[in-house]
Amino acid sequence: MVNTVMYSSKNPNWETPDEVLEVIKAYRPIRLDPCTTKENPTMALEWYTPEDDGLSKNWEMEKGGLVYINPPYGRAIGKWVGKAVGENCSRPYTQAIGAEIIMLLPARTDTSYWQYGVFPSANALCFVRGRIKFKGAKSGAPFPSAFAYFGDREGTFIEKFSSLGQCIALSE
Repeated sequence: MVNTVMYSSKNPNWETPDEVLEVIKAYRPIRLDPCTTKENPTMALEWYTPEDDGLSKNWEMEKGGLVYINPPYGRAIGKWVGKAVGENCSRPYTQAIGAEIIMLLPARTDTSYWQYGVFPSANALCFVRGRIKFKGAKSGAPFPSAFAYFGDREGTFIEKFSSLGQCIALSE
């Protein structure tokens, strides 16, 4: 019998803990968080709440900056990965430090969103050491986590995120 607790949650929102946000912000300030709450806990310069529906919005990649995504976990997570892949394809490659996307995802590498979204499109990955204890959670997550990086500065991403776990660059 499969333990459903390992694969589901009554609440799909797992808020990024402060110590992880510190690493992200040390890498680069967050310009856009397309799936947050009205309280904007990531302190992004721009953000979309569930009512705004960040999946339906243009993330305006031509503005540059960091787009940070900690999507609602559940059946829609593949849509968020697909949106990130699509937006990544539209980002300009001519800016010195242009647009970048970092996603915090369950490290379920056997899923279709990893196999057909993350692996063929991301430029680097960071597999988090241990289990993240999301804000408000009584214990660590019931799943491993990883960061998927879409951008042109794989080396800098790996350098900054290596404090969180094992990082690798993905070759074309």
